[in-house]
Amino acid sequence: MLNIIEKIKFSQAVRNFNWLVGGSLVRVVVTFLTWSVVARSLGPSDFGVIQYSLSIYMIIQVLENIIHPTVFKKMILDQPEREQNLVNLSALLLAALGLAVVLVIYIIRIFVGGEREWLFLLNIMCIALVLRASNPISYCFDAKLQSSKTVLAQTFGVLSAALLRFFAVFTPVNLLLQAIASVLQQAVSCILHFKFYSDFKLKGLHWQLKLNRAQLGMLLRKSFPLLLSAGAQVIFYRVDQVMLGAMATKKELGVYSIAVKLSEPWFFLAGASINTLFPKVIEGKRKSLAQYHKELDRLFGILFFFAVAIGFTVTVGAPFLIPFLFGEQFSDSVGITQVLIWSNVFLFWYHAQQLWDVQEQKILFNLIKTIFGAGLNIGLNIVLIPKWGAMGCAISSLIAYFFVGSGLNIFIKETRVLLKIQLYSCSYFMRALIKKLS
Repeated sequence: MLNIIEKIKFSQAVRNFNWLVGGSLVRVVVTFLTWSVVARSLGPSDFGVIQYSLSIYMIIQVLENIIHPTVFKKMILDQPEREQNLVNLSALLLAALGLAVVLVIYIIRIFVGGEREWLFLLNIMCIALVLRASNPISYCFDAKLQSSKTVLAQTFGVLSAALLRFFAVFTPVNLLLQAIASVLQQAVSCILHFKFYSDFKLKGLHWQLKLNRAQLGMLLRKSFPLLLSAGAQVIFYRVDQVMLGAMATKKELGVYSIAVKLSEPWFFLAGASINTLFPKVIEGKRKSLAQYHKELDRLFGILFFFAVAIGFTVTVGAPFLIPFLFGEQFSDSVGITQVLIWSNVFLFWYHAQQLWDVQEQKILFNLIKTIFGAGLNIGLNIVLIPKWGAMGCAISSLIAYFFVGSGLNIFIKETRVLLKIQLYSCSYFMRALIKKLS
């Protein structure tokens, strides 16, 4: 009987994983193709304006981690009878937070004055934060291995935004509609989340709200350290575009953003590999230290292979791919892309090591490492952007990603072991091939 239950749970986990990966792949492809059309129509300068607003929005969006998904999921699994109240309370809190952000940016616009198009677009985009009140519903579905509903809601949101972005290309208010598309994406996702959740609960939604201060306090208190960590991560990832937009021209940012668009979509491969292989790493640790290191070697080796294969393909293909997809006006993106794409080697390792840090109780090290990476990226950008513009930004990011993904491991005894495994894993496929041929 127990074996049957375990098989059912495993089957649910596999289906859930397939939905997550499949949904991510569809959204990545649709988003990439959409931005290629938008970039062609806007040109480097206007594309830089919308990307500058979007980068700042992504940093502000980290505030939603005041209700952190990991903490929320654990609470509803531990106290299922309080799920509805937690959903209602968290949704209202996130909506209120979104409204506050919209109001603050509007007040800033009044006091700053002048024609700051990017600030106006940011103000519109931040309306989407109010609609992220549906996040707790997404967390519920994920916790119960019902991610298909979240995937459908998010995918329809992306498709709706893509249609509006395509339509905007043929209008004189292209930039404005691009900002509204970000709100539409979240609006569609929000409506579908609430619809699916209402159907899932069968009896519909119940909006009675019991303010349990102890429960709310625990949720916020446990989420706060993770909010700081998420903040450090998003600054680490997005500060380059914000600084380039502030220190150089929006045209430079538009050119750089194309390199980012060509480098970022591959993260889902790392996520799929890590989610698939890391349980084997944990299992290996239970067996022996040697088996643990063997599984880590395989994980880092596969990630290295993917990153190098992507890096080589994009480096060779960029001179042809960028003019074809984005137009000759973005030809300056070629060299920047050929530098930035290699950061995936260290970013893939960084994502894998995050789970290792949790497993080995090195969470504080992970936070310090991320903060250091963000600080290093900022420092290098201050020096290199005035000299080399977008290329300086790419070099800064590559160096910062190297230290966070691998280089800083040399400073702690336990992580030195991991550094050796990372370096050794670079030859994983070569060793596997030699073993097979011999």
